[in-house]
Formats: sequence, C-alpha cells, structure tokens
Amino acid sequence: MASTEILCLANSKKLGDRCLAGLSWPDLQTWIRPVERTREHGEVPSDRAQVNSPEGRRWIRPLDVISVDLIEPVPTPAQPENWILGSSPITLVRTLDIAEVASRLRSVADTATSVFDLDGGREIPISVWERGLTKSIALYEIQEPLFRMFERDDSRTWKVDFQYGSRLYRYFPVSDDLEVRKRLDRASKAVRGSGRWFLTISVTEPFQDARSRWLTVAAAIQSEPEMPPPTPEEEPF
Repeated sequence: MASTEILCLANSKKLGDRCLAGLSWPDLQTWIRPVERTREHGEVPSDRAQVNSPEGRRWIRPLDVISVDLIEPVPTPAQPENWILGSSPITLVRTLDIAEVASRLRSVADTATSVFDLDGGREIPISVWERGLTKSIALYEIQEPLFRMFERDDSRTWKVDFQYGSRLYRYFPVSDDLEVRKRLDRASKAVRGSGRWFLTISVTEPFQDARSRWLTVAAAIQSEPEMPPPTPEEEPF
C-alpha cells in the first residue's frame, strides 16, 4: 500500500515503547493503529515514533499529520484497527492547530451514550473482546476533566476523572506521557482542566495473566483555552 496520511491522535507508552493511532487524513473516517510486525504485541519502537521537524528530531504528537508506510491490515478480536507498519520512516506532513480541526473532530467523535458502552467502568471482559470488538479506540469530547497524580515508591502516575453523558468515569489511567503528563508533572496533585477536551480512549493489552482488557486515555487534547495555573482540589486523595 502507498503511504497513508494520518492525523495522529495518540502517541502513548506501550510496554516500554510506543502505541501510535489516528484517523485517516483528510477524511477523518478510519481509525488506523500502525503496529510493528516484529514485536509480539505490535508496539512501535521508540525511535520510529519520532519525526524530523523544523524544531529538530522530536516525538510524534497529537494533531501532527504524518505520512506512514502501511503494508496490510492485521485486525485482531481486540484491536480491529491494526495495520502492519512498513520499513519506510514516518514523516511529518504538517502540524495542525486545534482551532483548525476542532469542529471536524467534534463531528467524528463518538456519540454513544456511554464510553465503549460500559456503565461507568473501564474493564472489557474476555467474554466480550474474544467475540471481536467493533472498535478498540475512539474519541470522546468531555468537559473539565479532573487529572489526579498518584505516587508510589519513586514512580508517579496520572489518572483522570470525567463525566460523559450521565455517567461519571473515575481513575482512568493516562498513558500519554509525552504531552499531557509532561504538563501535569509540573502541577500539584490534582488539576481541573478548563473547558472542553477530546479524549482518545483505547483498549489495552491484557495485564500479565489477566484475561480482561482495560480502557486507558491515550491522549487528552484541549479544544478550548489553555489549562489554567493548577489549583489543588479540596477533596482528599
């Protein structure tokens, strides 16, 4: 297959390397997740998840339009959007400003009444995903997410609470460690994002011997003004 342009909507951590995903550009009709054929779980090597840009070599970011060499689709029951990544380097076409594309992303964001049709949870049991998911990645627009930081030993993780429709979703892990978490790491233990946000939510690999899969926030893209200076939330951790 010839090179395909994708609007990147996720470059998140996966098993020490990266998971890339986005929508076909410019039609925004098809989700594509490039996977590395030499890796058991398809994770993209970190050096392949970077591009040359006017500012130098850098990570691929959400809202980058990239040109990707795709060989063939390799759908799995839990990840039907997977495509084998070819050997040619990924190249940067351009970087969009959110103002250029927000209305179009809004038009293709998921409109279901709940996230992945789950009633407030984030677990997808094996009995569901083994039958074959119709999607393993989706875009949701939400308002004023609450990002929370948790520390254990020397590690720090971020999770997010948000409301979608009538349901409250809590403690969704944030696997976007390049953009959102970089900003949050300078914040206090909790920060409320102002305005509207797009969340790219993706289905994970099973953890260790667990047979369930889980949902994670692979990217959080603010569609309104910049995040204000962080203020601690009143509720305890």
